[in-house]
Amino acid sequence: MKSPLFIVLVLIAASVLHGEGKKLDSLTTKDGKTYEDVTVREVTPSGIKIFHKIGTATIQYEQLPEKLQEELGGFDGEKARAHRQELAAKQRRNDEQTKRAIQRLRARQLDAEIKELEEAVKEPTRLFVKQMLDGAALGNASFKIKVKREERTRRPLGGYDVRTTYDWVWTNYSEETLYVEGLPSDLVDGDSWTGWTVGAGSHSYTSALGARATVMKLRVVPPPQKK
Repeated sequence: MKSPLFIVLVLIAASVLHGEGKKLDSLTTKDGKTYEDVTVREVTPSGIKIFHKIGTATIQYEQLPEKLQEELGGFDGEKARAHRQELAAKQRRNDEQTKRAIQRLRARQLDAEIKELEEAVKEPTRLFVKQMLDGAALGNASFKIKVKREERTRRPLGGYDVRTTYDWVWTNYSEETLYVEGLPSDLVDGDSWTGWTVGAGSHSYTSALGARATVMKLRVVPPPQKK
């Protein structure tokens, strides 16, 4: 059984034979780029990765001087092409995985927002209509929300009495576009409408520029019964 020290020495020798750790005062590539204080940190079938005076770089084998190519074990075009194809395939897999992860994240976020809307208590909605669509509309909404207010009165002997009240106030119009269905048919683009709505999922549509978008959907409902 070979000792750990022997294995380490073999690995070090292999890296030296492949040129890793090789130091150069300067390196000028075939396309005219010059690097100073160079240390070869990795040798691959398609090129080398280096540390240099102001950073790091990856240089393709074809751009290395012939002498340096020989010192690094020679250049094999077939192996270089295979290595680059492998790297490109790996990058495509990584890109696809990242894309799917982002899509899943967006889906979860949208589902959470939809659920929050669907579970919300019916509330007054003020809608600015951007585009009417057969009894429904795309637009920006302002909601009436309940705001807590506290009034403090100083006591003669110290301390405060606190009186709590609640007011209904309108929020600013949201920048987010919403889809509202069940609106009066006589509304036109640019109108404003105020009524009661409840969350109803999402709506997908194609904009005038041909882009697909998914937005939150509200449904018009009767006002709540006064108790």
